[in-house]
Amino acid sequence: MSQFDPKKFDEVFEKVKDSTEDMAREMKERASTLVTENGDKIDDALEKVRDKAKELSKGKYDDKIDKAHAAAKVQIHKLDKGTGPGEPPVPPNAG
Repeated sequence: MSQFDPKKFDEVFEKVKDSTEDMAREMKERASTLVTENGDKIDDALEKVRDKAKELSKGKYDDKIDKAHAAAKVQIHKLDKGTGPGEPPVPPNAG
């Protein structure tokens, strides 16, 4: 059985950490691209969900549903390469 080598462990850990960070960055970039390309479809889906929730709750929770809908739009559009919902994307070299 080999002994624990802290230096080797640190090297392997850094490689795994770098790889994980790269994958996370790639996933965020892909999500950002999808939101930018499909923002209108996402907004339409969020509105359908909001409307259905209001219908099912028979108006009892409309204010809370509206707040959740608005918060969801804000969070999703943070991934948008544009400046926000309904606004054109910012070119990559302009930001």
